[in-house]
Amino acid sequence: LLKPNLINQDRDLTIIEREVVYVKMYEISKGVLIPLKYKCPIETCGHITEINFNISKNFVFHDMTSKEIKTNDVKFILKSSNYVPEEGDDPTRFYASFIREFEHKGEKFVAELDELTDWLLDDLDETNFEQFISKMIENLPWIEMKMTCECELCGHKEEYHFTELPDF
Repeated sequence: LLKPNLINQDRDLTIIEREVVYVKMYEISKGVLIPLKYKCPIETCGHITEINFNISKNFVFHDMTSKEIKTNDVKFILKSSNYVPEEGDDPTRFYASFIREFEHKGEKFVAELDELTDWLLDDLDETNFEQFISKMIENLPWIEMKMTCECELCGHKEEYHFTELPDF
């Protein structure tokens, strides 16, 4: 069902769309409720409560927070990415897959993924490179899962917050 269509490392679905499909597939095959066991963290209690995690209510999918990031000397215009890293790929290639174009020293550039990756690794100075990576990490699409668990014995409540797709 999700086997990617490869054309020069491009896929049909963006990263976040792929995650949504995984969650929807789970909903269809197993239902929206996932039974979980929550152990109360209070030492004097430690009771295990069975709870249901609701996929359709507890997941929030976030796209990139900005379509443009700036370092000291470079302005990057971003796009959604459907790149899936392959074994042995430099992580920079993943971040480069989000670049639509960039402006450096007054000139605009558009390049293929390999050229972008090489430029980031070989030609961009260390300060701008580190700023780019840091800002990309802050800007990446992400999944948020929030759930409040309550111990049925002592009533202790605790909120769990995950920012990646758990393996159910």
